[in-house]
Order: sequence, then structure tokens, then C-alpha cells
Amino acid sequence: MQKRLEKVRNELLHTEKSVIEIAYDAGFSNINSFNRIFKKYQGLTPTDYRKEVKQSIVVLSNPVEEEETDLADLKKLIDTTTSHEGTDTYAIQISNEKSFESYAPTFLINLGFAQDLLRKDFHVALARVKKDGPFTYGRIWGLLSPEIIGCDPDQLDFSQTDQILDAILDADLIPFLELGFKGKTIYKDYTSILANQVFSKNSLHLEAYLKTIALFLKHCISRYGRAAVEKWQVEVWKPHPIVLQAIQAPFLGEVFYDDTRLKITRAKDFYCFFTKISEQIKKILPNMKVGGCGISVDIKNSDENFPTFIELWLEQKQQPDFFSLAVYPMDEIKSDFTEQRRSNPISPDMYFMSRHVKAVKKIFNRLQADIPIYITEFNVTIVNRDLINDTAYKGSYIIKNAIEVSPYCKVIGYWLLSDTSAVAVDCQEKEVFGGAGLLTRHAIPKIGYYAFLFLAKMTGRTLYYNEELLVTMPDPYTINILAISYSHLNSAYYYNSQGTFRKENVYAVFNNMPDKKYRVTIDLPEINKRQQAKITSQQIGLKNGTHLEEMAKIAIETLSTREEEAYLQAQSLPKMWIEHLPLGEQLTIEFAMETHDLLFKRIVIEE
Repeated sequence: MQKRLEKVRNELLHTEKSVIEIAYDAGFSNINSFNRIFKKYQGLTPTDYRKEVKQSIVVLSNPVEEEETDLADLKKLIDTTTSHEGTDTYAIQISNEKSFESYAPTFLINLGFAQDLLRKDFHVALARVKKDGPFTYGRIWGLLSPEIIGCDPDQLDFSQTDQILDAILDADLIPFLELGFKGKTIYKDYTSILANQVFSKNSLHLEAYLKTIALFLKHCISRYGRAAVEKWQVEVWKPHPIVLQAIQAPFLGEVFYDDTRLKITRAKDFYCFFTKISEQIKKILPNMKVGGCGISVDIKNSDENFPTFIELWLEQKQQPDFFSLAVYPMDEIKSDFTEQRRSNPISPDMYFMSRHVKAVKKIFNRLQADIPIYITEFNVTIVNRDLINDTAYKGSYIIKNAIEVSPYCKVIGYWLLSDTSAVAVDCQEKEVFGGAGLLTRHAIPKIGYYAFLFLAKMTGRTLYYNEELLVTMPDPYTINILAISYSHLNSAYYYNSQGTFRKENVYAVFNNMPDKKYRVTIDLPEINKRQQAKITSQQIGLKNGTHLEEMAKIAIETLSTREEEAYLQAQSLPKMWIEHLPLGEQLTIEFAMETHDLLFKRIVIEE
């Protein structure tokens, strides 16, 4: 059924066929049954799906058809899919004779508003990152806000910036600094805000801010050394009027420069704003990368055409060293946060992220611009009180999307590291409250955290890829396998208001997928003379190690003792086992996956 529906989705989006014609081509003889089944799995009727998904891809104003790199071209599916007791069994043969493009992503983690890093409990999360090390960059914003360094440009205090940067560096992360005017906002739902901390309470003067940046960088060079600081990266955020309206800070969309008011929400004035900041930084650190603008692909940019915005930016005196995107699949948010046709605006398009990123890449290819794309923020939702954030779904969501966009992006950044950044008065002492973090407030790892650990282990030559399976070879005697069982949101999510679903029934909002069985056969023409393979497996899912299910087992919502915290830390981790298999000319591995499962296997060929 999923294969047939995948064909239907592709034809709805990429052909002009009628819905009836698509239904018959896919093997459905009754149009009413087809509509009912499609809506059950996708959350929308075929007609509504075609309309909404096409409307949501706002960056495709002038699409250009051209060849693109895609890991899907690497796959070799030899045997046909069979069915056994209702479960699909995939027999896949993989040859390692040909060299393919390597899988080597760079991951960024959003740490939060700079002041959050002054909290002692946040350092527990950073210690976890240092121990496991799946991320290269740690992104913060608001570092040069008046509350941190003071308001007097002649008497700036960098003592707190030192503490914040020390915390990032001590976690073995490279600082990634957003030096626009981004603040901290905690969304309760898509129309209401729990907490809001703006960058500044007053309009800003660009001359004073440029002086602040210069003093800050010179201070950092003195403290950390020029070579170290030059490896940091700086992003300049372009504020959007919708966001500024939502946080009631429209004045942050304007700066004063040479007695002129620059409206940096507009393209022309933002180019000037970015140029001044970039020039100031490169006077001091010529090799530091400065880019932007963190533009949201989910929010309609009504004041300018997206391809034109990029094209005009590339004509400016100071071009960005990278182009950054924020990707949240909320296709209902077009012109206003309160303009909703349904209560839950997460897109029904399971390829939302990859479609938008590919579209941006096509624009750069058409302009022949060799500027890397960074995703500095991505998540399934902006809300920090959505229980979806605590479900096992987030693991496969992260892996699926990260792998799909990796050929097009140099850096992939997830929002957010820790629920500590999203704590407010409403959640009291709760450990689970729908926070967007990869770690709970006590640094208990969620399944999404392990998703990044598994992805980081997959670096190497790509042998095979499909939507739910990646196989890489980091060296001639090691093979890595990463498999997921992805299930998208269904109509129960799209047509119910938030708050309807609790921990006890939250998985009702996902499609009910059959269990899967894999058989992976690997040809070993060069190394079959060795004796055996050691296979180390790690699997996490609803039955193994997810924090929400582990807390439900002991019937607690808060961690009131150290013993409870230690127990949950010990339980919230993947199941692990080791096997030894004899080698021949081929190595065959079989494994089973349930919905939302993640499975990582490392195969080491031994003497």
C-alpha cells in the first residue's frame, strides 16, 4: 500500500493528470475508496494534498530544470519485494566494487539564547554533548544583547560572554554566532506565546553596534587566540515582519545608520545591514565566514521574490560566505500566524524539507553561484509544548530528512539541544512537556539525540541508499548500516486541536505501518579471505529505550530523586548486542524493524 501511495503522491505533485486517472493508474478501481484510503494515510484528500503542497513550496517561483546530485541514484535494488505474514521483506544486494560519493555531513546544534548558557543546569546538557560528540558547531544568538554586555558602548562588559563561550568551547563545539537581533520565544502553540525575551527593548544604531562587534572580536582574539576565533562562524539574521509582529517587537526590524532609518526586513536595506557587519568582521578577521540570513522557507516572503532576493544579494559588494535557511514544515503559515484553515499546520508533505532545499540549490546552480547552503534550524514544529517532540517519531524524522538533504547542504542544524531552554512557569517540574530539545531538562537523551549519534557514525563511502536504509564504508574493513521505519502524521493529527492527545494515546496521530524485514547481502570480493565479521547492533524504538515509554513504565512525570534520574539515564538508551558471523564471498544480514525504530549496525571484518 505504501508503495502505491508513494506513486500517487509523486504523480499528484509532478504531473497534470486528473485525480481519477492517477487513482486508476495506481490500481484503485473505486474513486471513493481511493479518496478514503489516501486521506487515512496522508491526512488530506488527494485534491487538497496537491493544492496545499504545491502552494507550500514558496521558493519555486521560477523553477529551473537541471541535473542534480541525488544519493538515490546510487541504489541497486536487485530482488523484488516479497510479503511474509503481512510484513514486507526486502532482499537487497549491494556491491562495493564501485566508488560513490562519500557521506560526510557536518552537524550544528542550536544551543539557545546566549543567556541560557549561564544556567548551571544547561551545563549538564553540554557535558553530554562533549561525551558523545555528534555535533561540530554550537549555535547561539543574543550574545551581544544589552542585558549581557551592558547598554553603554564605552563601558562594555564581556565577562558573561566569556562564560558563555567557555561553556561552548569546553563542550568541544565550535561557536556559531548569530549576530543579528534574534531573541528568545517559547511558543505554547501556533498562535500563543508562553515567554518572550527580545534582543533589545529599544531601536538600535548600527554605528554603535558595529563598534561593539569590533571590540568583542578583539577581546575574543586576546582571550582565545586569532587562529581559534577565525574558525568560528557568524550568521546575520534577516527578521521577518510576521515574526516581529508575533513577538511584539516591530522596532527590531529597523536600525539607524547615518541619520537614515534602515528597514532590515526589506531586501535592499538588509543587504546594506549585512554588508556593514561583514565588512567590520573581515577587517579584523579576514578568513572568518560570515553568512545569512536564516530565511524561513515555511513563511511566505511577500515583499520580494525569493530567487530575485538571492540574485540581487549576489550582486552586492559583500556577498555571504554561506546562505542559511530555517526549515519548519508549516505550510499553513503563509502571511500571518493566526491565519489557519486547520488547527495543526505541520505539512502533510513528508518531503517538505528536501523539496525546499533542492529548490534553493537549483536557484544557486542557475546563478552559477558556488555558495554553500546551511540549514541552521530545522524541526517538525516551532512549538515547545507539542508532545510529538517527545515521541519516537522524532528519531526517524531526523534521520530521513538529514540524509535526504545532505547532498545539497554543507551544514545541517537542528533546533534545539535541551528542553532547559524551553522551561517556563507552565511546566513546573515536569520532565516531559513537549519541549523541542534532544535532551530533557535533566539531560535524559530522547530518541532524536541517538538519531544524530547514529548519523555521525555513518561517515564514509556510500554503498547504498534508499528512503529508509543507508549503507556506508568508512574503511576497507568496516561497513555501517543505518535503517529506520518512518511513519508520517495522519488525519487524526490534522483534524484535531492541540491538547487532544496525551502520552497514553499520542501514537494515534501516526500512520499504522506494518513491521519490516530486511535482508542485506554484501559482496566481499576483496576481503572474503578473512575469517569472520563482528557485528555490533544498536536499536531504539517504542520497545527499546525511548524516554517517554521508559517514564511510563515507572509511572512518573517528574524526577524527584537522584535515583530516579540515574535509573532513567540508564534505561533511555538503545538495546545493544554483538554477533559473529563466518565470511564467504557474501555476507548476509537479516533484521526486523517496527514502526519508529532506529537500527545502527557496525560490521568489522576480522582476521
